[in-house]
Amino acid sequence: MTTFGNTLHIVGERVSQDAPFVNGGGFYVAPPSNNHALWARFNITTGALEHLTGIGGIRKPSIEISSGGNVGIIGHAYSFDNPYVVNRAGAFNQPTNGGSTDMFFMLFNSSFVQSWGTFLGGPAPQESFMFRFDNSNNIVFIGESSWFGASTPATERLVQRPGAYYQSAGAGGVDVLLGMFNASGSLIWNTLYGGDNSDARWAQQGGYAKLLIDPTTQEILMFWNTTSTNLPVLNGGGGAYYKTVPTHASFNGSGSFWNYAAYFAKFNTAGALSHASYWYNSTNGDLIHDVTFGGCNKLYIAGRTDFASATTIPLAGGFNLATGGQVIAMQMNRSALNAEWSSSLSNNPGYGPSVAGRTDNPRVYFASEGYDNVGPTVDPGGGAYYQSSNVNGTSANFMIWQLHPTLPPDVTGTTTICQGQTTTLTASNGAGAPYNWYTTASGGTSFFTGAVYTTPALVSNTTYYVSSGTGLCASPRTQVDITVNPGPAAPTISSNSPVCVGGTLNLTSNTIAGATYSWTGPSSFSSSAEDPTRSPVTLAMAGTYSCTVTVAGCTSSAATTSVIVNNAPATPGAISGTTTPCSGTAQSYSITAVPGATSYTWAYSGGGTPSGTGTTASLTPTSNGTLTVTATNACGTSSSASLAITVSNTPATPGAISGTANPCLGTAQSYSITAVPGATSYTWAYSGGGTPVGGGTSATLTPTSSGTLTVTATNACGTSAATSLAITVGNAPATPGTISGTTTPCSGTAQSYSITAVPGATSYTWAYSGGGTPVGGGTSATLTPTSSGTLTVTATNACGTSSSASLTITVGNAPATPGAISGTANPCSGTAQSYSITAVTGATSYTWAYSGGGTPVGGGTSATLTPTSSGTLTVTATNACGTSSSASLAITVGNAPTTPGVIW
Repeated sequence: MTTFGNTLHIVGERVSQDAPFVNGGGFYVAPPSNNHALWARFNITTGALEHLTGIGGIRKPSIEISSGGNVGIIGHAYSFDNPYVVNRAGAFNQPTNGGSTDMFFMLFNSSFVQSWGTFLGGPAPQESFMFRFDNSNNIVFIGESSWFGASTPATERLVQRPGAYYQSAGAGGVDVLLGMFNASGSLIWNTLYGGDNSDARWAQQGGYAKLLIDPTTQEILMFWNTTSTNLPVLNGGGGAYYKTVPTHASFNGSGSFWNYAAYFAKFNTAGALSHASYWYNSTNGDLIHDVTFGGCNKLYIAGRTDFASATTIPLAGGFNLATGGQVIAMQMNRSALNAEWSSSLSNNPGYGPSVAGRTDNPRVYFASEGYDNVGPTVDPGGGAYYQSSNVNGTSANFMIWQLHPTLPPDVTGTTTICQGQTTTLTASNGAGAPYNWYTTASGGTSFFTGAVYTTPALVSNTTYYVSSGTGLCASPRTQVDITVNPGPAAPTISSNSPVCVGGTLNLTSNTIAGATYSWTGPSSFSSSAEDPTRSPVTLAMAGTYSCTVTVAGCTSSAATTSVIVNNAPATPGAISGTTTPCSGTAQSYSITAVPGATSYTWAYSGGGTPSGTGTTASLTPTSNGTLTVTATNACGTSSSASLAITVSNTPATPGAISGTANPCLGTAQSYSITAVPGATSYTWAYSGGGTPVGGGTSATLTPTSSGTLTVTATNACGTSAATSLAITVGNAPATPGTISGTTTPCSGTAQSYSITAVPGATSYTWAYSGGGTPVGGGTSATLTPTSSGTLTVTATNACGTSSSASLTITVGNAPATPGAISGTANPCSGTAQSYSITAVTGATSYTWAYSGGGTPVGGGTSATLTPTSSGTLTVTATNACGTSSSASLAITVGNAPTTPGVIW
């Protein structure tokens, strides 16, 4: 049988026609013929039968399932058994029996549909097969095979695998047949493996060859029983179990149980032999019946041996029966194959043992038939099935053992303690570190990991559990019971504390019947007296004293009392507080507490009285003095600590402020006072426009309006009255008003100009931008201009000069000489003529004249003349400043011709 997922698979050799056939899907034949084997599938959780079918004529079938869910069934069959042959493309396909009993192999996919069915064998019989899938889905099989006269490697389907072990013919008796199909079904290895007598002979030796494949390394292990004396032996090293052919007289190949030994061999992944050994434990018969891999890297063997001469391998703390019935178990390390433990399993004969284990579970199970009461037995509790003896007396019975590969640890340490004590428990042996400690027999979380565990102080009986090893291979837990005996109550103790240095210290305890006392204290003090004393007392005797009592071996918890030892106090340390207080202000002064002092005395030699009897005092001093303090207790008074105090006062009013009282607007001014004794700072202020800058005895002020400058003196004790200075701020004069005087004088004529007086002006300044210089420095000036310009005047005082007032003056001149006179220069006598000039700039009138006969008529730029005789016409231009030179035109007057003379 085997399991996969939630399904249990079982195969068997016969099935009845009226069996409860169920078609659960996949391969199904029902009802089969009488020689059909069966295949059943059950739901593991519910136990329900999900599928039951016949699978053809297969003898001694076994079943395995690959990691991918493919199902293989193997056995042997005769030609008349009619197994279900199915050719598989590319695979080894033998459709008929080779001549006797042959191996028959069936393969089904994960949906249980048959994909392959083939014989494998020749003229000689092949029987009693099992197989395993490896991690690559290769199919490794093992069985027994004989060798007939007609047998050849070809007829027996032997295949030599490169690099692998290969035996091409029978060696004598029955040999082991070992082979491998690859994942595609090709036969890549098929070899005999045997010696000079019978090997793996099921009918004779009580079991057929067993096969294991290491789940990690994929190495192949095979086990069987033998009477051969020449099987290969090879020591693979590393401490592996290794024995050569038995030498005791009973091993003689006769075929009786007492003449057998067992054998096992190991092959690497290439099929090469890497280890081979005989297996036996007694001087008579030995058989391997079953093998399995278990958890924690273990290999288990279930066998039979001569109980009278078996040699076991005991394991300290484990299940060990050196002698007993015939059933024996062995544990090996799976990787190294070294034997770690072996033991008989019962006290009376047994036979047919089997073993079951899983690599993902540490527990392993052995089972066997037996006789009589075959104990020892163990009731595991928890509702498990348990029967302590054989209810049928001497009849056969069935036995089962559950074993764990790792042992619970040994625990040493004191397990009986007194209440309130701790104890140290030490775990050792078992499966080794780590050692995990628990408060429950199973489950729960470890509260401590380590070989040595010290308990807390215990007040009642307590049980701990400790396991060795870790994870899958953690051992069962060892139970440790701690018995806690109640101890006496702690004593009631006291003393005559406080005591003075030189006195006597009295320690007392209540009386407890049957108790012994143990006192400890400062300076390595110890005493077993009920009421000890110490004298003379020193300061080192101060501190905590403890006392325990012991009654009937248990010690109480400790009672404690504090002892104070006083000396006259030491001189107090430095007094903290200000040394320069202000007169009349309350001050606080303090010292660090003096060890042992119970009170303090403060005093002051100046004006004022300290108040306070502790480490602080208040004082309102009114004059300089010295503050002192002493410390006192029942043992005396210390020397005094002192602090000199200098009393400070508010500063006096500052003296007169030095600096100008009449500054000009916007001019920076410096002001100062004489330093005031005791002042630490000064404050300046101004009520007018501007802010004083400076905090000492001087300040700078740039006033923008009149006001009062003040200054006060300050120190830690306060601020003085203010000293002040009235400041009148002066300004530059305003701009003068309108200048009075002519704006259009004639060039070179003296003119007078004046302004109204400007308030605050102390002088005036006149200026002219044209020709001429003003004469005068007051509110009037005289100017004789020769050309036009601007007359200005400004007002001045100590604070500056005003903006200027101005007057534009345009200077007048006599007109320029007129230009050429237009008109005829040769008029006829007595004819009226017009004459003109271009207007002269600035002229206001013109004067025309004629030196000949006739008078010009007109006063502007033109005139009319009726000349009667030749002469010169002139014209001048005139304005308020004079008359120009004259322009002239010579005029020649023409006359009509005289009367002609006598005509000749």
